[in-house]
Parts: sequence; C-alpha cells; structure tokens
Amino acid sequence: FQFITRSIFVKYLGVELLGISSTFSSVLNTLSLAELGFQSAIIYSLYKPLANNDYEAINKIIGVLKIIYRCVGIFFIFAGVVCLPILKYILTEVEINQTIYTIFIIQVANSAASYFLAYKRSLLFADRREFITKIVDTVTNVIFNIMKIVVVIKTSDYVIYITLTTIQTITSNLIIHIVCGHIYPFLKRTPFDVKLFKAIWNNVKNLFLGKLAFYVYSSTDNIVVSALVSTVSVGFMVNYTTVIANLKTLANSIFNPITPIIGNIVASDDKANTEKVFQVYTYVRYILAFVIITPTIVLIQDFISAWVGNEYLLSNIIVWLYGLDLYIFFVHGPLCDYINTNGLFKDDRNISVIGATCNI
Repeated sequence: FQFITRSIFVKYLGVELLGISSTFSSVLNTLSLAELGFQSAIIYSLYKPLANNDYEAINKIIGVLKIIYRCVGIFFIFAGVVCLPILKYILTEVEINQTIYTIFIIQVANSAASYFLAYKRSLLFADRREFITKIVDTVTNVIFNIMKIVVVIKTSDYVIYITLTTIQTITSNLIIHIVCGHIYPFLKRTPFDVKLFKAIWNNVKNLFLGKLAFYVYSSTDNIVVSALVSTVSVGFMVNYTTVIANLKTLANSIFNPITPIIGNIVASDDKANTEKVFQVYTYVRYILAFVIITPTIVLIQDFISAWVGNEYLLSNIIVWLYGLDLYIFFVHGPLCDYINTNGLFKDDRNISVIGATCNI
C-alpha cells in the first residue's frame, strides 16, 4: 500500500512535496529526542514484573510512562511552533508560503498524537503481544490509505492527505488503548512514583546518548541534503529509502517479537541457554541478510524505473551504499537486542556516539 500510495503521490502531487514532507519528518525526528529513550528503559523494567505476574509493579511502571509521554506530546506541540521561523533555512529551492507552514503544523500534530494514548504499546511489546498492535495498525493503515488515494486522485490536496494521516494515528492508538483495557483489567490510575522514576532515569541517562546517536545516523541525512543540495533531491532519495525502509520493516516484523522472548530468557539467568540463543539468532540474521540484500542491489534500479520512472534514478554507487547500510542493519540487530534486554545501556553509549560522529 505504501508503494501504491507513493506512486500516486508523485504522479498527482509531485516530487517537490515528497521532498518537503520527508524533510519535515526528519526535523520532527529531532524533536522526538525529547522522549530521551524512556520507552526502551520502561520495556527493560517490565520484563521481570511480567515474568513474576507482579501487577502492582507493572501498574506503577506504566503510570510513569503515561505521564512522561503526555509531557513529550505537549512539548512536541510547543517546539513545533517554535520551529516555524527556521523552516526557510532548511528548505531550499522551495517557495515558503502559508501552505508549507500548514503542512508542517499538521505533521507536528501527527507526531504529538503518536505519544498520547500510545504508552500501552510498550506493555504489549514486553508481554510478547505485539501482534495485537500489528493487527490494529495494519487494518487502520489499509482503510486510511484507500481514503488517502481517493483524496489525492480527486482533489490533489496534500493538506487533506496529511490530515488523514493524523486521524489514522489517533484512531490506531485509541483502539489499542481500549483493547489493553480488556487484556489488562488490573491497570488503573496510580500516583506518579518518583522513586521508580529515578531508578528508570539512571538507565535513561545512558540511553539518551544512544538515542541521539541513532537520530544523527538515521534522520539527519534528509536535512543535510535539503539544506545543502536541494529539497527536491530529498524526494529522489526517499524513493530508495522507502524500499530499504520497507525491507527493514519486513525484517523487524519477523524479529521484533523475538526481543521480549530474549528478555525472558535473560531474566531466567540461564547464561548457557542465553549464549546459545544469541549464536543461533545471529546466524539466522546473517543468512537472511544475504538472501535479501543480493536481489535488492541487483534489482532496485529496475524497480525504481518501473515504479516511478527513469527520471528518478540515482547512480549505482548510491545503490551499493544503501546495500551496505542494509547489511549493517541485519548483522548489528542481535547485538542491539541483547544490549537492550540485558540493560547494558552504559556500555553501549560511547560506541553509539562514535557511530554518530562517523555519520556526520
């Protein structure tokens, strides 16, 4: 659906709007640093209470995440307004008008909406029930993508298109919030536990550098290209990153459910079994990397040509670099999963900073 929607997007709205939208997404990823890494720290904190059916501890942890996410959502709204004057320095070879500002504000609202009512997603993930969020997200995605396709063809109005995206975010989070209420009836409003917050904060301090490094590595490229080359060039790049991102999403849909299983194995303190699982998991990802990367490098140029046209092709060296990035993603994944499930955030932070520095 994303490929179909993107094809129609380029045909009816143009590559310039695609570049603007992608650049705005990268700017908003900067604001997402306000989350600091609390989600990873919370998920790590949930493994043992879930294994021991400690409902009181689970309630307190989710209560802390709820307040944090609300604060982040409010911060997003205020920070988005503050960012409006700097857009003219980020977008190049593009006329900055009222429509551009409206698009940015709506995308800010979409990002802020992703935090309100979304805190229970972390509980489903830690409890090995992420399939519920996948089902909800997939159904809402299909319904709203059909609506967006109709809107683009009938009106060519990007403002309505992005507004539907925001409504989709709110809808999926609201459904998951209601479903969690039935699955976990013991969840109730609890006072903010300051002592628990301080304990989680010790991990967050180490996680933040890793989160900052990941942002630099994954989200600054569009901003740099937009500011130093052109915003339209971002639209050309995004066609390739869409393919790569979807391959990563496909892999994550297979491997993400394994992370909480690893968390439970680690919580059992069976070191021999933990190491054995790590070795098997690493080997599987290594094999899958070559199964996916080889045809990607060989065929992606033909795919882009058939999908959006020859005029959107980039050089072959770009293809090889994206292939290398995809390979690193696959083989590095098991290390990330074991770092997170073992709570080794402090040990990882310096490595993350070196990676971010290399990317700059």
